[in-house]
Amino acid sequence: MLKDGASTALYGARGGNGVILITSKKGKPGKGVIEYQGSVGYGSLPQTNLDMMNAEQFRIYRNFLDPGTYTDQEIIEARTESTNWRDVFFRDPITTNHQLSFSGGTETSSYYISGGYYSQDGIIERSGLERTSLRVNLSNDVKDWLTIGTNFTVSYASEKLADDFGVNTNSPITQAFFNEPDRPAFNDDGSINNNVGFGFNALEQTSNRNRKVKFEETILKMCN
Repeated sequence: MLKDGASTALYGARGGNGVILITSKKGKPGKGVIEYQGSVGYGSLPQTNLDMMNAEQFRIYRNFLDPGTYTDQEIIEARTESTNWRDVFFRDPITTNHQLSFSGGTETSSYYISGGYYSQDGIIERSGLERTSLRVNLSNDVKDWLTIGTNFTVSYASEKLADDFGVNTNSPITQAFFNEPDRPAFNDDGSINNNVGFGFNALEQTSNRNRKVKFEETILKMCN
């Protein structure tokens, strides 16, 4: 049983209280068997009770506070220039899981080999987790009283962490609600627009401060 920081890194938040590794899977006598298991999951950002203004509504509101800020033509143009900042900073994450195994054996020997790939998007852009694993279980009955074999497991995980900067003007969580909807997220040349009306564009911050954390784990067991 694994119970440390590596468990969380390799197996996600659910591994924080420990992970039990099951290494008893073995091949059975007979023809080789190929098995595949796969799954795809989708998530979404919970909806809030806040009804955000679009660009046109925002400019009408600004004119109400300070008449003459925008002309009628600028208000009309805003109908096609609206930016939903929640869509800019957040996404509907996708989780995929693939497992492929080969197993078989004879009356005196067995083999079980499996590989896995797990990918989970973070709900904030530029964040997520990828994990690959390989497992080999070999055994051979040399004598009635002697069995030689090995269980070999190796895992590799890479986690991308988007810095959310806590609750301040550079946080994507804050800017999703406070950036002005008539400001584009990107300039015409494709560069990030830092003139968003509320601090710097958090896309710039998360791009420059995106961190990667890598974890490796190898477990080797011999049996006789």
